[in-house]
Amino acid sequence: MSDVQVIKLISGEEIIGSVNDIEIESRQLVELKNPAIIILMPQEDNPDVAQIGLAPWCPYADKQLVHVMPSSITAVITPKKELLAEYTKLYGSRIITANKEIVT
Repeated sequence: MSDVQVIKLISGEEIIGSVNDIEIESRQLVELKNPAIIILMPQEDNPDVAQIGLAPWCPYADKQLVHVMPSSITAVITPKKELLAEYTKLYGSRIITANKEIVT
């Protein structure tokens, strides 16, 4: 896995970032690059309607790189195009996304 994905943690947090499966000292880990937490917040003009926001997750991490134990993850989700576009805006040129469209 080396793609921008949403992971849902057992804590309930949903994190978007570049995800890789790695091994360090014979331990399987999930590496998250440029992780951002997905938060629900009220729309400014209509507080009864929720919108999605992104905020850096573990902003104090060196190089914006976090390792998570696989047992802490309950789901891995492919983000919708709109969420991926917002994430790309947040992290700009620091991430590379693959074009998955088939050209014939």
